[in-house]
Amino acid sequence: IKMQNLSLYNTRAIGLHDLTGANVARRFAIDTDKQIIYLLNSHSIYSLTLEDEKLKSIYTTTDKTITLEDLSYISELNHLCFGLSNGDLVSIQFDNDFDENVNVIGTLEECIHELKSSPDLQILVAVTNSKVLLLSTNNDYEPIAEAILDTSEFGEQQLVNVGWGSKTTQFHGSVGKKAALETAQTTPTTLRANDDDNRSRIVWRDDGDLFAISFISLTNQWRTIKIFNKQGQLQATNESPLNGFIESAIAWKISGEFIGAAMRFNNGQKLTISFLEKNGLKHGELVLETAVLNGRFVGLTENYRLYLNTAELAHNCNSYFIHDKTILVYSTLQHQLAFRSLVNDEIVAGISQRRTERGTRIVCTAFTDLKLVLQMPRGNLETIYPRPLLLTYISADLIDSETTNYKRAFELMRKNRLNLNFLYDYNPKQFFDNIPSFISKTRSDDDICLFISEIDNEKNTREEYMKYILKQEKHPPIDAKIWHPKANLLCEKFRSCLLSTENCTEHMNSILTTFVKQSPPNMEGALVFLSQHPKYFDNAIRYLTYFIDIDRLYDTALGTYNFDLVLMISEKTQKDPKEYLPELNQLRLINNYHWQKFKIDCRLKRFKKAIENACDYFVEQLLNRPDEHENERFQEFINILENNHPQFADDRRTLVTRSNRNADDSGSIKTRLTKKSGSVSSSKKSQRRAAQQLEKLIQLKEGSKHEDLAIVRELWLLVTKIDKQNYDVRHVNKICYQISTHQNSLEYEQKGELLQNKYNEYLNAIEKQLTTIWLTNPEQQQQENVQVMVINKKIREKFKKELDLVSNQYRVSPVLVSKTSQWKLVLFDSDISV
Repeated sequence: IKMQNLSLYNTRAIGLHDLTGANVARRFAIDTDKQIIYLLNSHSIYSLTLEDEKLKSIYTTTDKTITLEDLSYISELNHLCFGLSNGDLVSIQFDNDFDENVNVIGTLEECIHELKSSPDLQILVAVTNSKVLLLSTNNDYEPIAEAILDTSEFGEQQLVNVGWGSKTTQFHGSVGKKAALETAQTTPTTLRANDDDNRSRIVWRDDGDLFAISFISLTNQWRTIKIFNKQGQLQATNESPLNGFIESAIAWKISGEFIGAAMRFNNGQKLTISFLEKNGLKHGELVLETAVLNGRFVGLTENYRLYLNTAELAHNCNSYFIHDKTILVYSTLQHQLAFRSLVNDEIVAGISQRRTERGTRIVCTAFTDLKLVLQMPRGNLETIYPRPLLLTYISADLIDSETTNYKRAFELMRKNRLNLNFLYDYNPKQFFDNIPSFISKTRSDDDICLFISEIDNEKNTREEYMKYILKQEKHPPIDAKIWHPKANLLCEKFRSCLLSTENCTEHMNSILTTFVKQSPPNMEGALVFLSQHPKYFDNAIRYLTYFIDIDRLYDTALGTYNFDLVLMISEKTQKDPKEYLPELNQLRLINNYHWQKFKIDCRLKRFKKAIENACDYFVEQLLNRPDEHENERFQEFINILENNHPQFADDRRTLVTRSNRNADDSGSIKTRLTKKSGSVSSSKKSQRRAAQQLEKLIQLKEGSKHEDLAIVRELWLLVTKIDKQNYDVRHVNKICYQISTHQNSLEYEQKGELLQNKYNEYLNAIEKQLTTIWLTNPEQQQQENVQVMVINKKIREKFKKELDLVSNQYRVSPVLVSKTSQWKLVLFDSDISV
């Protein structure tokens, strides 16, 4: 990457006409003190003085079959060392008068490919096809060590097998199982690059303790990298690349952490800069992109015009960058950023509310986390995460059910603080169907809690974010009427999915959050669920206090009517036990559950629920206490029927007997009455006294003279009383039917039917005996025949004196109202078919 604040300070061109064609220079070395450049071609060495631009030949081989291979300048000794193809290692010593003394240091068995001095200039390394030689520059180039390159030995940094199994069975990090399934290819299809010069390369680490050699192995013809220390001991060998090969370019990072080596993969189609550790293992790589973008050409002219092929995209562009071959990012002279999709013609400009600084330029974009690196005019770098890049890739992860990646989309949105409602709003039906997959891939309970806590019915992020998405060719349709409001819908779905997992208690906070985020919040449901898992009570209550005040949580717990739960929550509050314990004890003393709930609801001012519980209480009183109330009346009616029916029959028989006895009695009722009562005054007072005296004469005492008249009177009162009971019988039967229906039992229905039948039988028996006890009413005479009328007239005349002692209402039979009123229940009447 070219830094935009670096500029070329000076340019100087020197024409070297003698070094052209076959004599072109292949290697060079620099003497920075004297500003001299030493150039090497096949048979000669030249010195180029920068001050006067003079080119001078300082060495030429006498044998044209011998070629010069490499050179290295040692400034402390003022020596220029170079190697020949016949294995000679030669040094040229420059005196103060610029005379050259050429000396042969030694001779190796093979052609010398590379010479390189250490950073401290203490060691000179010479490499041939198969060997490496270390020489001491301070000791007349005495050999320090010699080692063989082409060997199967790995080095001292050989990894130790600790019994973790083969590489294919070990953990491979983010790469996953695919890396474990890849089979190691022992022989790559391409051994080395076609333009490889087959020469060895030496690179020293900056501290001079280690150096690496890249060479062609004579055994398998692969280019290999071996790492040595300054004593010449082999430390490590590079890890063989899968389906690839190493090129000749190699360098050691200045900080000394990694070795950078050019590598090609996929039969040379993929070029990378791979980073190797000092133990030979690959640490990472940088992929070098190709210049072809699906046949499209992007270019920027000197007058700030940006072109895509032949079309002008902008006339005020000062920098641009192509992200992932699909998105073009460029900055304008108006201090704005613009994004263009190379797939379609959509353009999004002004991605941020803040304006960029004047002169801001684009450096690059990062594909992994979608950040954009900008360089300010002062030279400092700033990083931003533009929404068009983020939302374009997030929408691509959400658009297709087969390629959805909710985990990556969630991480990008969480990291960049985008509203998480977009995960649902973009494609509601697909997200709703894939909630189990979302839970399994997210795994972290904190992340699930974060998503649920951000659910908002009022927020529709699809409308807000769609303008930033560049690739808009196939966005899913949405029906807002069906999928909104979403809070209760998503909370219930998440809760059911979380509860169905194997270890649902691991998602305790997420489940509680689904209760809290409902509209309205279902805090009672959360506490009821929590009461079923007392082991997690303390942590869960501490979590709930982030959403709701602890005093309000206490009232909510009281609303669940669970006193154990109330006591546990009250311990977490700041209340004095003297404040709440008396109230709780008073409520717990209420025996009836519905009345207890009524009192609690009144305390919490939940009047609607209080009315419902009060109704439940009174209904329970009616349904659960029929034996204490209605059963008393039922038994009363049964007793009346059982006791009075025989009494009625006995009184009727007694009345007949007395009537026969009175027919033979010649005593005068009027004479007796006169003896006992004295003279009768014509005043009203005397009349009342006479009536009272007559009533005393009519006593219901066995053997008395007017016992028959007393029996008639009592029978009249008894029949009238029984006749009036039809309304009560109907009322009791209605209650029996309701109880039977509510309890789904036939017990009270059978009792009601028995009561109605008994009462009806009693009425029928009374009706049959009315004509025996009393004479026919005058209103009924017109309906009788002449014979009956004559008989009744004789009877009245015969007993006129006795009848005068009885009130008129008792002289005629009572009218049975129950025979005409609708007192019977059809359901209990066996004589009526429904």
